[in-house]
Amino acid sequence: MAGLPKPENSREALAYPRAAPFNRAMPNALLFDMDQTLVHSADVWREAVIDLFGFLKRDLSYEIAAHFSGLNMFDLTAKAIELTGATVPLAEAQHYGREALVRSYRKGSVSAMPGAVELVKRLHGIAPMVVASGSPLEGIEIATEHLGIKSCFTRLLSSESVARGKPHPDVFLKAAELVGATPKHCVVFEDTVVGVQAAIAAGMPSLVVPSCDPALLKPLATRMYGHWDEVKMEEVQRYLKG
Repeated sequence: MAGLPKPENSREALAYPRAAPFNRAMPNALLFDMDQTLVHSADVWREAVIDLFGFLKRDLSYEIAAHFSGLNMFDLTAKAIELTGATVPLAEAQHYGREALVRSYRKGSVSAMPGAVELVKRLHGIAPMVVASGSPLEGIEIATEHLGIKSCFTRLLSSESVARGKPHPDVFLKAAELVGATPKHCVVFEDTVVGVQAAIAAGMPSLVVPSCDPALLKPLATRMYGHWDEVKMEEVQRYLKG
């Protein structure tokens, strides 16, 4: 969120050596959301949000939680205060929420979404790959390391390090900039409405396995699948050409 202090170690994306040469005839890139796209981390987030609501001294309901899909913890906390009227100062609550999420990642366990690890490994080498997630950088590192795919990514980027989280395009545009790609030659892999809205705002096609009602994503997504095993290499390469 613009104007909010961020921990020093989340301001910059981490870079990792590329494991395979890319054909840079076109400045292209593959940009991956992480939570519920690559990684089943719903329980990690749920624990952190419950912790946050205890700190806010407010009850968490399903109706309130439905507003949080795809948001980073800074924006989620702001939305929680807006919806509940909690009186805790915003910056203090955001700091607490972020720390709760990092703690949850460190002690929790994440698993791969169906077909996600295989997809990353299949696509590795055709273009630079970047994680562009709302999770804190520490959480992205933990999750991708646990799945054994961290080295596949040229960069890891948290939306905490840009001015605005999804549905704004900032994290995807920054991800493209970091690897020298142009937006029209990027492909976004997503699962939520706000994530796909961010891709649209960035001028990028989106390939989507929904984590919400597919009817909400059908008019927005470039292409929808039941699971990541359905994604074809030639289809991704076609979208990379813009």
